[in-house]
Amino acid sequence: MSAAEIPEPYSSPPRIKASTPRQLWEGPAYIDRGLLEVSGMKVESIEFDLEGCDDFEITTSSLNDVTFAAEHCATAEVRQSTFNNCDFGSLKFRSLRSASFVDSKLLGTDFSGAVLTDVLFERCILRYANLRRAKLSRVAFSNCTLLDIDAFEASFDDVDFSRSTLTKVNIDRVTANRVDIRTARELGLNAVGRLDGWLAAGHQLPELAAPLALSVGLTVAV
Repeated sequence: MSAAEIPEPYSSPPRIKASTPRQLWEGPAYIDRGLLEVSGMKVESIEFDLEGCDDFEITTSSLNDVTFAAEHCATAEVRQSTFNNCDFGSLKFRSLRSASFVDSKLLGTDFSGAVLTDVLFERCILRYANLRRAKLSRVAFSNCTLLDIDAFEASFDDVDFSRSTLTKVNIDRVTANRVDIRTARELGLNAVGRLDGWLAAGHQLPELAAPLALSVGLTVAV
């Protein structure tokens, strides 16, 4: 364990470019050979039926009060877009670049193997989300709830969990650089090996004691 003066911010924040939607989406969704594209659109209060959609591309758009529904898991790529009060369900993301998610639900959402660069999650609920082998760079979770998250072998670079609650978050074999958990409200971390690259506050050490003891094979009498 080391204690040091820490330059602020410890984690580099996301660099998010403003989305510039040009027109209001009036639908319907046109799926061409399994591909659905939404570009330069403002999308309001609809349900996207992704039946028959294999790939979903969203660029320079803003989506508000949108639900994504599909019998199978469509794969999405997002660039320079914002999402407010959206429900993503089991949507699978391949990549996210310069994107923000506010007051949204990501329940069972699949980020496995995805690349997340310059992404903000604010007041979002992530439950049963799959982050296995995902690569996160300049990603901030602000005042979010993360529950039953699998981040096995993920890569975290400049990731901040400001005022967020982490419960049953599997970080087995996660590689980390500049991960800030100092203001997290709860630290329910599972499969903790080492915490190189993570920054915690002194008052959080008792909360981290149990997972760290388990990781080194310590037997504790009760």
